[in-house]
Amino acid sequence: MLVPLYTSECSPPQIRGRLIGIFEIGVQVGMCIGFWISYGVNQTMPVSRSQWMTPFAIQLIPGGLLLIGLCFLPESPRWLARVQGREPATQTLSYLRGLPATHPSLEAEMDDIIHQLEDERATNPGEGLWVEIKELMRPDVRNRVILGLLIMVFFQFAGSNAINYYSPRIFRSIGLTGTRTTLFSTGLYGLVRLVAVVIAMYWTVDRFGRPRMLICGSVVMAFCMWFLGAFVKLHGTASKHAAPKDHIDPGSYAAAVFIFVYAVGFCFSWAGVPWIICAEIYPLRVRGLCVAITTAAHWLLNFVIARSVPYMMSNIKYGTYFVFASFLTVAVPFVWWMVPETKGMKLEEVDDLFYNQSLWKRRRGFSRTKDRHTVSHRDSKKVEVSEVEDVEKAKVEKTDRVDMSKEYWHNTLPD
Repeated sequence: MLVPLYTSECSPPQIRGRLIGIFEIGVQVGMCIGFWISYGVNQTMPVSRSQWMTPFAIQLIPGGLLLIGLCFLPESPRWLARVQGREPATQTLSYLRGLPATHPSLEAEMDDIIHQLEDERATNPGEGLWVEIKELMRPDVRNRVILGLLIMVFFQFAGSNAINYYSPRIFRSIGLTGTRTTLFSTGLYGLVRLVAVVIAMYWTVDRFGRPRMLICGSVVMAFCMWFLGAFVKLHGTASKHAAPKDHIDPGSYAAAVFIFVYAVGFCFSWAGVPWIICAEIYPLRVRGLCVAITTAAHWLLNFVIARSVPYMMSNIKYGTYFVFASFLTVAVPFVWWMVPETKGMKLEEVDDLFYNQSLWKRRRGFSRTKDRHTVSHRDSKKVEVSEVEDVEKAKVEKTDRVDMSKEYWHNTLPD
């Protein structure tokens, strides 16, 4: 929960998706290493107490490094602005951006943060958990919470964790038999996911946008799941006429390829994008509470998947794949109608994007519909600019439109 939340509040908007995506890259690195550790101890250690204790002991290494690294992290500038005021937040933002506190782009970003806080406090004055709970009842915030919960539902019922937890059994269901074969296939599955998620999160998410990646990934994954369900159905029917026990037919290898294609589709969509969206879309004052709610839903559904998949594999067999395929198919219109594009937008602009927006109405660009009498100081400048819709007709030269922060944002991009 805290990693994507903290990263979103510290990141420049142009590379926010990439930086939050590094969290998912770290998750996939850990999972990939875990797959191969399981394979290694199975191949090199006898069945004993040490065999299952070794993978647990290795987990202490990254945990210890994390504990040490936390000592060097500053607080989020947005949290500091909310709790301690402008000055400490400006100092932290200056440190994170590598710019002096008087730099125009840094001052403009700080103004946006402070004015959003002032707007929230004017709308719902007071402090404390009860005030935050009351703010969740506001239509625009409530809609965002529902959106985040639905995203987590589709995230879990995409079926990836079913493969993660029961990959040896999944591979056996498509005809890949033998302990060594299933564990090796599981390790290869982890490698495919790792490579795919690095490409998706580092180079793709801030170029192609969140909804487009979710839609394309859902289409690929749904096709793979429909195919796997049909294959398991036909393979199970023909299993009585199968060749010797050690033989693996070409169809099983083809099905394994579809599992790997599914993994690539997942890594380019539901693996990291839900965490990015849920870290971006909530107002500053209740962002922590909202992310906590969506994360709790994520782990509750994770528990449901972990407990139900073994029974699904035993009782409905090929129907397990069809269940996940159905959710992925429905995910396409869901994302199209309900998930707006947020790439390249400041967190404060994302908040504006959702203001008074219907849960079912998808809006691709920035458009504020707030009553002109309640527009804040930071929005009044945007309103003045938006009044001139056609720059060419107004005879304004393009060179006159100066973005104070353009040079700064370019400097923040990695080489």
